[in-house]
Amino acid sequence: METVKVSIIIPSLNVRDYICECLESAVNQTLQEIEILCVDARSTDGTREIIKEYARRDKRVRLLNDDKGSTGYANNQGVRESSGAYVAILEPDDYVDRQMYEKLFLAAKEKDCDAARADYQVFWGTGAGRTFLDKPAARQAGHYDRILSARQEKALFLNDMSTWAGIYKKDFLVRNRIWHNETPGASYQDNGFWFQVTAMAERLMYIPVSGYRYRLDNPGSSVHNPKKAYAICDEFDFIRRRLEEEKIFDQYRGIYSYMKYVRYMGSLYRICEELQLPFAERFCRELQEHRDRGEMTEEFFSPKQREQRKQLLASPKTFVEQIRQGQQALWDFLRQEKRVIQFGCGSDGIRFLSYMRERGEAGKIVCIADNNPKLQKGRLFGIPLVSPEEAKKRWPGCGYVITSLNYEAEIQRQLIKAGVLEEKIIAGALC
Repeated sequence: METVKVSIIIPSLNVRDYICECLESAVNQTLQEIEILCVDARSTDGTREIIKEYARRDKRVRLLNDDKGSTGYANNQGVRESSGAYVAILEPDDYVDRQMYEKLFLAAKEKDCDAARADYQVFWGTGAGRTFLDKPAARQAGHYDRILSARQEKALFLNDMSTWAGIYKKDFLVRNRIWHNETPGASYQDNGFWFQVTAMAERLMYIPVSGYRYRLDNPGSSVHNPKKAYAICDEFDFIRRRLEEEKIFDQYRGIYSYMKYVRYMGSLYRICEELQLPFAERFCRELQEHRDRGEMTEEFFSPKQREQRKQLLASPKTFVEQIRQGQQALWDFLRQEKRVIQFGCGSDGIRFLSYMRERGEAGKIVCIADNNPKLQKGRLFGIPLVSPEEAKKRWPGCGYVITSLNYEAEIQRQLIKAGVLEEKIIAGALC
């Protein structure tokens, strides 16, 4: 075999419905010098047989075993067995554009990058009926096409954390002992990998190409299992241990406590009702520990987040009750308003849209407004994606649902300044 440029790692478990499309996209890459390491957790639905058939037809495909039933272990096993200069992770229910790894490799090789990440698309549906949505990897246009390091720019941690939309130099990973957390199942292990890479990379680059296609409608995906809430706690314990082992925790303690707050808040809003209070109580205890150790800086917290943090520290029970009251207020608002504008198309916005679609109420959404120009085009399930200015001009008098948990206050001020009445604005408290 020629020198392998990129090793593509595919962890799998009972994904027969998706694995063929995934493997087809991998074997047909324009970059020929690749290997495809399928690390399967003893699938029983025919997935292994499909992988074996691809391995028989293409010598670049290999079947490895995951005997722990852990996506983190499978990814680590793939890295250990890889022979490529760079490694990539491809989830088995997703697929990639034919040129993705060639574009990433050429850019990373030219700049000698430790890691290179790109934009991607999320999608729903099958065949010609699929709906796609562009997702930028970086929040700031200035983060593209230049060498970055989080030691100089902590704001890199605020960028998209989708580890599968990138490639990583194997020598960099092994030298810095960057591995996935090997907890059971497939819950949040990408958080720890992403945090380590971002913290330790001296040469990180974002590339303005879109090659990865991430499926959002696989009912078996771990993102659809709200009972895995405490897995995020295990993951942030793992991140702290790794940073302390590398003696760099103090350097990143402020952004660590902030990212932990953001991820915990996301879990708190999404988990089932009976788990909310116990989770909030644990969340409160850990925030108190960060505060008492002087690990919680104010640099990244918005005024809204500071107020929420204060409320949670005062009383987890009251805070959970406020969340539920906010959700009830949203439902009342949606019953009252005949037409609404969804403001925000990030992760929180996608969850709100999914909620509305599941209940057959997406027809109430006349458009989706977003401040990111990359998202102001086309349609999503027939709903126009537009700028806030166009939304107000074309659909005057509509109610606004803000679907951004972290930027609610800023967006509300923006809308009020634009002339929207305060009573016509509500936070999407389902996020």
